[in-house]
Amino acid sequence: TITERDGEIFNSETAELYLSPNGPGRPYFEIDFNPQNAVYDTYILDYHYAQLSLHWREWSLAFNPAVQSATRVESNAAGRVIGWIVEAAIPMDAFRESGRVPPQPGNTWLFNLARIADKGGNQMEFSCLAPLGASDFHRPYEWPRLTFVKKLPKNPAVK
Repeated sequence: TITERDGEIFNSETAELYLSPNGPGRPYFEIDFNPQNAVYDTYILDYHYAQLSLHWREWSLAFNPAVQSATRVESNAAGRVIGWIVEAAIPMDAFRESGRVPPQPGNTWLFNLARIADKGGNQMEFSCLAPLGASDFHRPYEWPRLTFVKKLPKNPAVK
């Protein structure tokens, strides 16, 4: 079980967030969490596997935003783990390296949410928000788009 910051949690049970403020083929951010609340965060300069496998440690140690997170493991009445929850706050300033912070109305970023579930016995289940053409989450050109809009005025009826 990995508990230290920037450990290799991406090879086990994790929830992962990917953000690409400048589009495909450009550097992007990855922030992962495991059930023990360990965080792996990195600014990926090149998504090609050869570069990722060569530079992952260097890139992760160079990017350490002030992420706040908490996790909770869920169990059934018999004590069997049935899932877990992560809640995180990531300051927008963490993405300043992209040159697109704060995002302006109309700016579009690429993003994806991914999950690696450890099914036991060396069996892993991979899933993500955007179905990808291969079993590789590092395919920013296939990620969905996130478009920022103008802040709406506060609704006085909502407390």
